[in-house]
Amino acid sequence: GYAHGVGNQQARGYGRFMLEAIEADARQSGSRGLAVWAKDYDAWNPIAFYEHMGFERVVARGLDVLAWKPFDPGARPPALLPARNVEAAPDGKVRLTSINTGWCGGGCQSCVMARDAAAALPEQVVLEEVSGVQAIGGASGGESLDAIYLDSESFRPDGPPYGLDDLLGAIRTRKRG
Repeated sequence: GYAHGVGNQQARGYGRFMLEAIEADARQSGSRGLAVWAKDYDAWNPIAFYEHMGFERVVARGLDVLAWKPFDPGARPPALLPARNVEAAPDGKVRLTSINTGWCGGGCQSCVMARDAAAALPEQVVLEEVSGVQAIGGASGGESLDAIYLDSESFRPDGPPYGLDDLLGAIRTRKRG
């Protein structure tokens, strides 16, 4: 839906072409089904597209949706792992958890922002960085994407976009003790 660059390329069959190629590869590799992550709104990676392509919703958390398309009748859909218990940070500090899977540049930018926030407020923050495979499968809430958590709560999971000042402000309002 972008107006810049090559312009809006939606409804030209590119998404269908790519998803069909991914599905063919998964079938050829012996997979029993295919899982996708989508959003429950039309602006970006909409679940409606995947439902149109034969996927069914498995579970939703907020606007995030895990969907599944089985290739054989005995295949079982995946599930998100339960949220882990986050230990309280020592001395009333805020635990800032940065999950970075390397999935997109925005997530990498969030990781750097978390580091900058921890460096700016060392007396108020305990930084925990979770990366790569650790994040996939439930480092905090079963996410497979990049995220920032303050204590055990996702920081602006569905927007609006934020900057370092927003993150620092949220940390300062959480400071305990």
